[in-house]
Amino acid sequence: MKIEDMKEIPGKKIVMVQGQEVWYSDCGEGLSILILAGWGGPTNAYGPFQQKLAAKGYRVVMPDLPGLGGRTSARYIALSEWGDWVNQFAKLTIGNPFVLFSHSGSASIALSYLHSEHPECLANIYLGPGLVNYLQGLLWRAVNLIGILQLVSMKFSDMKCLRNKLVNKTGRNFLTPVREEAPKIPCVVFLGSRDPVRFFFTGWKKLNCPVRKFNWDHSPQIRATDELVKEIDRFIKEIE
Repeated sequence: MKIEDMKEIPGKKIVMVQGQEVWYSDCGEGLSILILAGWGGPTNAYGPFQQKLAAKGYRVVMPDLPGLGGRTSARYIALSEWGDWVNQFAKLTIGNPFVLFSHSGSASIALSYLHSEHPECLANIYLGPGLVNYLQGLLWRAVNLIGILQLVSMKFSDMKCLRNKLVNKTGRNFLTPVREEAPKIPCVVFLGSRDPVRFFFTGWKKLNCPVRKFNWDHSPQIRATDELVKEIDRFIKEIE
């Protein structure tokens, strides 16, 4: 796939990744940041956050992950396949070194990518990572967490994508325990003191990354946007 083969419409672009049309937004100029929106929520909710990051002097690229309330159709992707997915998407859309940012369950996607060496990734930021340890993986599978989230999605229309069988099957793979591994690149974990995810999903403790805590809930990209952008900018300037 060549860059000139991509289609473009106002506000969104499209690229072929592993034979599938993937929609994405691309704004700003400067060092590139690749955003992996949280698994289960609508990508469009990250729009203002993306725009404010761009206003700080960054190029910000964000895909509509398959089936997650955007324009990319649902498909099943095994956990071991996400690394190649991110790698191919980044090469086609960014084409230069970038900082990776992942939120909530999409931390599993970031880990799949980072477990294989990709020199294009300069640093990694986890926001409220929904990662499990071994016992939590067993527990959440036993109580069928994905089934519970499906029921929750019936109340919250912006989470209706969780009712899709392919999205559901992909999400179950994220209950795989974190492999402890020393970071190969600079990384950081951002945790909200009012975010219950940090108690029920403690796989972040095995990431061997510095942890920074803030007075946030699970969605500072929506309710504390300016603070989150400030902290991302601070971290990037520190590693530069």
